[in-house]
Formats: sequence, C-alpha cells, structure tokens
Amino acid sequence: MDITLDSNVLVYAFVPPIHKNEVKRKEWEKLHISARKIYENVIKEEHCLILP
Repeated sequence: MDITLDSNVLVYAFVPPIHKNEVKRKEWEKLHISARKIYENVIKEEHCLILP
C-alpha cells in the first residue's frame, strides 16, 4: 500500500485544469491526472492518504 501525506492531492483531484495560461494549464492537467489516480486508489483501498 502506498502512502501520500499531501492534502493538496485533493485539490488537484477535484479542480479541473482551467487556467488561461497554456503552460499552467498543462502543468495543472498533469497534476490533476496524477492526483485523480491517487484518489481513485484511495477509494479502492490500494493507497492511503494521511492529511496532516
């Protein structure tokens, strides 16, 4: 089981990449996809999310 200790993962998972700046939007999109995968694994109990 993997462990994540970052509460920002929830923000990245739930907020879609809507920046007007293309570079920021692409960066946020990568974070959004990674965070979504972590969140889905938390739901499946394959990943543990600890909020500080």
